[in-house]
Amino acid sequence: MADALGARLIIRMPDGPDVVFALAQPVVRIGRNPAPQNDLVLPHSAVSRYHARIYCDRLPYRVQDVGSSNGTALNDAPVAPNEMWPLTDGDIIGIGPFRLTYVAPRESDQALAIEPPVARAEAEIAAGGQAMPGTPGGAEPPIPPSQGQRVLSEPPPWLGMPTDASRWLQHLPPLYAEEGFLGRYLLLFEDLLGPAEQAIAHFDLFLDPETCPDDMVPLLAQWLGVEVAERWPLAVKRQLVKHGAWLHRARGTLPGLKRHLEICTGGAAEISENDERPHTIVVRIAAPQETIDRPLLSEVIRYHCPAHVGFALRID
Repeated sequence: MADALGARLIIRMPDGPDVVFALAQPVVRIGRNPAPQNDLVLPHSAVSRYHARIYCDRLPYRVQDVGSSNGTALNDAPVAPNEMWPLTDGDIIGIGPFRLTYVAPRESDQALAIEPPVARAEAEIAAGGQAMPGTPGGAEPPIPPSQGQRVLSEPPPWLGMPTDASRWLQHLPPLYAEEGFLGRYLLLFEDLLGPAEQAIAHFDLFLDPETCPDDMVPLLAQWLGVEVAERWPLAVKRQLVKHGAWLHRARGTLPGLKRHLEICTGGAAEISENDERPHTIVVRIAAPQETIDRPLLSEVIRYHCPAHVGFALRID
């Protein structure tokens, strides 16, 4: 575990063992989006994409809610967004269903953090492999702490529906959580509304051509004005939508035509101008004959070529 004596967070999971996260960088970004957008990833629909920050550049450490949807609590009291709140040892930060207990750095770590640069320079090992002053002869220097190592590298297995109590209890006064009946009763509604809630929380995935449902691809293509034929393979449609903005900018150019053909065929395209006669291009595609749709490629070439330019299509 990185920096066992330094400041850290003990993260209590909704359903799983506690996890320790070392506060070993000046600013720790907390949210649902994966790295590198966040340093501490809490994958849950109640956690915003960019939820909170912890500032560790000086003592006391401070926590800040960055305008999250469900808010951040400090010792069960909501904190105002975009304001700094100092942390003391043992404070509990509430983010969605997660409880983050702050453990302050020990005095030895604080002294190391405020050590003057001159004194620190004098303590460095001299050239030639000599021992560090103040340490036994030949003793190796201590291993420096890891810088911002993320503990939550893999999505935990508890992302499904709970079985004992609804997550909605966290939005109610603690009085309602004393009896188990209400938690189980709310599970009925959470199960019914869960798919809609997840779809709204992750709506950005519907707008990404690589992750959207199959029936959303033609709609995205229509929004972007990308020409896709119904008979084209789905993988080709997704790539055309993904590169649609660039293809619009490059329309009528040789790089644009070449890239468009490579997406549609999966093979290399070679284009030569005015080889056989003026105002004519010759397009050569390196791909198996059985995988080539000539009418489709002809449409793509006409889409990029000016009206007065002819073309010849050859499959190698």
